[in-house]
Amino acid sequence: FPNTQHSGCFFHYTQCLYRRIQALGLSTFYNNDEEMRSLCRHLMALLLLPVEDVQRAFETLSEEVPVELQPLFEYFEDWWMKKVPFHLWNVSNLKVKITNNVEYEA
Repeated sequence: FPNTQHSGCFFHYTQCLYRRIQALGLSTFYNNDEEMRSLCRHLMALLLLPVEDVQRAFETLSEEVPVELQPLFEYFEDWWMKKVPFHLWNVSNLKVKITNNVEYEA
């Protein structure tokens, strides 16, 4: 399918990150610590930034990371920042930011 365009999905991306939070045993921090939850949600929101701002925003977030969230940020850097090109997961330029257009309300 030469005319197919790959696009990311806000729901599946954040679901993936939340599952990693659970797998790393960080659910208690996420659920009970507002600062930790805020950092995780900022990490989840990186896909909404313009592609050219993602690297700098991640570096800024990484400066504030408490030791408990280091494994999550290391995973994010190793996978999302190095192995998957930004344009494949970033949704900043998409009108519909989910993959199920039936769920989209304009």
